[in-house]
Amino acid sequence: MKTKKNSAEIVDRFKQRIQELLGEIAEIADGQATEADAECLIELESRLQNLHREISDLQFAIRLQQALDSPGTISRALELIKALPNKFRSYGLRMICVRMANGTKVEVLTTYFARPCHERSSSKRGIGYYPALMILGIFDKCSPGLASEVSKATAALASIKEAQGMLAARGCELDTKTIRSDFYGWRPH
Repeated sequence: MKTKKNSAEIVDRFKQRIQELLGEIAEIADGQATEADAECLIELESRLQNLHREISDLQFAIRLQQALDSPGTISRALELIKALPNKFRSYGLRMICVRMANGTKVEVLTTYFARPCHERSSSKRGIGYYPALMILGIFDKCSPGLASEVSKATAALASIKEAQGMLAARGCELDTKTIRSDFYGWRPH
């Protein structure tokens, strides 16, 4: 059974997760220094960095959801849809997964538009637009920061595997298929 979600619930869920992560950081800060060697310290540093990265992504996700709900974004999204040559219909709010700059996947709620003929045909169902995301610079379910990092890494390095390794070293675990689709598929529409 699907449960209906609203923006306030989504933002509350993000805030709750941030509090959990801050609790983990506080536990680390209150704990005794038991690290006996360099490997343990490296692991601790990596864990702290990952916690802070996820907090950063979730804070951005809160702002993203608030921006998606703002009247200005909604009116600009409607203007964008009306400017398209074909007729599009709103199919209501949908949850969509967006990958943030540090690799965290978050689900946000936004309006989905499609041509009526596409929603009737099972082979074309799902071919539509999330214009509010487009207005905010989110293409291919990827935040602008992540798209920029993936593009720079892929362009600068000799292979997608090397780009994957560099991104993983900074805490953003992406598979080669995701990197390939983000780099070759990312472009402002």
